[in-house]
Amino acid sequence: MSQKVKYMICGLFAVAILYNLAIFQPRAAAQSQIDFKRDIEPIFAQNCYQCHGAKKALGQLRLDVKSLALKGGLSGPIILPGNSKASRLLQRIRGEGGEVQMPMGRDPLKPEQIELIRKWIDEGASWPEVAAPAEKSEIAKHWAYLKPRRPEVPRVKNQSWVRNPIDAFILARLEREGLQPSA
Repeated sequence: MSQKVKYMICGLFAVAILYNLAIFQPRAAAQSQIDFKRDIEPIFAQNCYQCHGAKKALGQLRLDVKSLALKGGLSGPIILPGNSKASRLLQRIRGEGGEVQMPMGRDPLKPEQIELIRKWIDEGASWPEVAAPAEKSEIAKHWAYLKPRRPEVPRVKNQSWVRNPIDAFILARLEREGLQPSA
């Protein structure tokens, strides 16, 4: 092979490498951005939803619904998009400020997971809007804070046995179990 052909092949090879770098560079940059569904939600699901999810919302904080997570809990907002240093979520995960490290009573998050959450918050905490059912996007109130309401008196077959509303509740249960009150 002549020297000229070798230079030509090397030149074409260099052009091909530069072309591939130019094409694949934007894709790599796009993937470097933290994706909530891919990177953050699995961490939340594994470590946070047990105490801050649909079934239980300690401190009135839910991390499974975007609007509720950004609203925060009893202590106020915990995610400040674009500012991980001031975000209480990161402070609690790291155990800073003299407070209990989260997740409470479990192994702390791995440094890689904490770093992902920090980057995600600094990038603006982008989180896709997912339509949640109305019941799922509300925080259930503790029974002690609910106003008592008088239940409806149940209908029973043996009305002659009922002397007051309490008797109706007792007889309704007996009838449901297939029993009769004793004489």
